[in-house]
Amino acid sequence: MKLNIITRGIELTPALEEHVERQVAAALIGLETSITWVVVRLERSPEQPALCGLELGLQPRGRLSFEKVGEDLLGSLDELVTRANLAVGPLIENIQSTQIPRLQRPVASPM
Repeated sequence: MKLNIITRGIELTPALEEHVERQVAAALIGLETSITWVVVRLERSPEQPALCGLELGLQPRGRLSFEKVGEDLLGSLDELVTRANLAVGPLIENIQSTQIPRLQRPVASPM
């Protein structure tokens, strides 16, 4: 699972990066084969409240996104990874159950 952390208006310190990595890894443990990538967005601007976003790339296909606006970015991240953990399992089961089967070519019979 590839993790990408995007910040705007916030310095990505080693401590913040480690916290994000730890939270994502802990919340999504056991789901590594179902999630191909994770993007965490942390944004802060003087005009608007802080925004925390979490997006997951799902296997075999699909995408799941969460956002939360609020002043406590780390608390928002904790809430989003918990929500993602609760949502991914049922969603993966649904994706896998709706896969289109591959068509088989008819075997030509000898004449």
